[in-house]
Amino acid sequence: MEWEGSREDRYFVLSAILAGLAAWTKNEGIVYALFNLTIIIFILRGQPLARKGVYLLSYLGIIGLIISPWWILKTWLGLKNIYINSERLSFTFIVNNFSNIGSTFKTFVEMSIRGYFNAAWIMFLFFGIRNRRRVQTPSYFYLTLAIFLHVLLAVTFFLLSPVEQYLWDAFPRLLLAPTVLCLIYVVLIQKEYSSE
Repeated sequence: MEWEGSREDRYFVLSAILAGLAAWTKNEGIVYALFNLTIIIFILRGQPLARKGVYLLSYLGIIGLIISPWWILKTWLGLKNIYINSERLSFTFIVNNFSNIGSTFKTFVEMSIRGYFNAAWIMFLFFGIRNRRRVQTPSYFYLTLAIFLHVLLAVTFFLLSPVEQYLWDAFPRLLLAPTVLCLIYVVLIQKEYSSE
């Protein structure tokens, strides 16, 4: 968001470094990096193709340099996730488990209302509706898109790993990232509101 507002490349490079480091924290960090890349594509729309290419290749290059040692080591040791792996990444597997999506949304709603981070989601909805004109600006659109993509990731992981334990173990952990984004959203909205 800082780069989108200021276009100072130091923020762009910092974003790429942090996205690369996220992959060392958890495998989901790779997906978070792809979310950033998606948002960068939106930010660069209307720019010349060469400029887009430089930014996208730079971002991928920085991430690649950071994560390649881990991926080489992982491949060399033959490590893989027992629940989510290439065998499960098939259209048929996901379709067969699609009936489980109701359980996922039920758990998400329960956590959003009664869970330990419920206030963040309630504030996000409240301030989003209250300031609906302001939140249509590009910065807030990109932040909302990031929140949506993170929630979609958590739901998709359950379709790939339809075990009950996921809903009370990995699912809440995956929802921590969009919850933090919701809090950033609320703080930014309030900061603008109080400065008027």
